[in-house]
Amino acid sequence: MRQVDYLARFIRLAPLSLAMARAADAEALATVELQEPLLDLGCGQGWFAHVFLAGRPAIGLDLNAQELLSAQRHGYGGPHVAASAEAIPFRHASFATVLANSVLQHIPDLDAALREIARVLRPGGRLVITVPSDAFGDQLLVTAGLRALGLRRAANRYVGFIDRYFVHRNRFGLDQWRQRMQAAGLSIARGEPYFPPSAQHLYELLLPVSVPSKICRRVLGRWVVGPRGWVDVLFGGLVRRRLRQQADRGSYLLIVAEKPGA
Repeated sequence: MRQVDYLARFIRLAPLSLAMARAADAEALATVELQEPLLDLGCGQGWFAHVFLAGRPAIGLDLNAQELLSAQRHGYGGPHVAASAEAIPFRHASFATVLANSVLQHIPDLDAALREIARVLRPGGRLVITVPSDAFGDQLLVTAGLRALGLRRAANRYVGFIDRYFVHRNRFGLDQWRQRMQAAGLSIARGEPYFPPSAQHLYELLLPVSVPSKICRRVLGRWVVGPRGWVDVLFGGLVRRRLRQQADRGSYLLIVAEKPGA
């Protein structure tokens, strides 16, 4: 089976730092079978599903109605439903799979969201998520540099700043995720790290370069405009080498949790 070059596809739609992160997510998620019916929880503008699901049927759900309007305008998947993860407007046992890509770390009431996800999953259904791990802060380049200089308080403040910038409310290790899932009636069948420290360092260095893209998105409703092949030519090889390295303590986790029953 031919491997999809997710990085090349995401570079067309997003700044390099974000394309790098989403390509890593997609490569991790591609190792999981996603059965239908499928709920794409926290779908946003829908461009991740547009690339990763590549036309597979899925219902997109997001709290931000403007994001969903943008998804519809660009023809990115659908149908779309505006609702929160803590109150999913579907019947019990509606879905075989709930996919939440880089979403649950932002949810204010995580336990309520997990209970709702468990409710709308069929018996034997699966929740498939990617989230930043408890190692995310430690593997930041600036954090490592500050701690090497003995500036632990400054390092901790930097991690706090980054978590606030990305609105990380729930950043746990696998054991804590297991406890939260169990409390909601789900059991983790698979959990593994990805996004190695070398990739995290490059991602962090690329973040300032994404500022113009953030302005573009705010003004035009999209991250980038114009051809993007030159970005891949100049930087794609470096990014791919970083992503291919082993991730024994990756900054992100891929987790597959199951609802009991068949």
